[in-house]
Amino acid sequence: MTIKKNTEWGQEVTQCPPHQRVGSDHEMGTHLNNQTANVFVLTGGSLFETLGRPNTPVVGGLAHCLPCDAISVSIVARGAQIELTAISDVAIRNSWPHGGWLRGPVLVVTNTGMRRGRQIASRAHPNDGHLDVVSVASMNMRQRVIGWSKAKIGNHFPHPKIAISRTTHLDLTVSPKQMLVIDGRRHNHVSRVTLTIASDAAHVLIASGTNL
Repeated sequence: MTIKKNTEWGQEVTQCPPHQRVGSDHEMGTHLNNQTANVFVLTGGSLFETLGRPNTPVVGGLAHCLPCDAISVSIVARGAQIELTAISDVAIRNSWPHGGWLRGPVLVVTNTGMRRGRQIASRAHPNDGHLDVVSVASMNMRQRVIGWSKAKIGNHFPHPKIAISRTTHLDLTVSPKQMLVIDGRRHNHVSRVTLTIASDAAHVLIASGTNL
């Protein structure tokens, strides 16, 4: 069940259950996509940063179990449809020959609110049942560099050229000069992408007594 306002997130478990240890959002998403694990202990990644770098629970001891959402990703690349799972974010931007993230439109769909150590969506929560969409259209190169720097402390909002919205489903067209980046992994030759929130897709174990 997605988190509700003024309620505690997750629950204490008397014995730390079997789990998969992962060091990145991509690794966690791959396990979910392949159905090889859905209970995790994190040692790295944006979700790990969002949780405040929590301590690892003691095997066999008390733990706090957090339900977390994921992003179901369906892409069409070179005529083939591919199903993937993202944990942190999916970004659409120009490929490097066309200016990368410094030129043209940039769109980031985030589940955790964090991207590469930056807080890009302060309202995002990894178990709120929503995708947060951050889009940049006409900012010049200097403004983008400054905005990215300010995002390190979440100080880039409000900004008239940065739009943010919330949804549970997106169906997007990707132009030939753009590329898709899913949890830090680049995907080229993508023509279409569909994103859907997958509520309570995974559980993350952290040390009992951790402040969230």
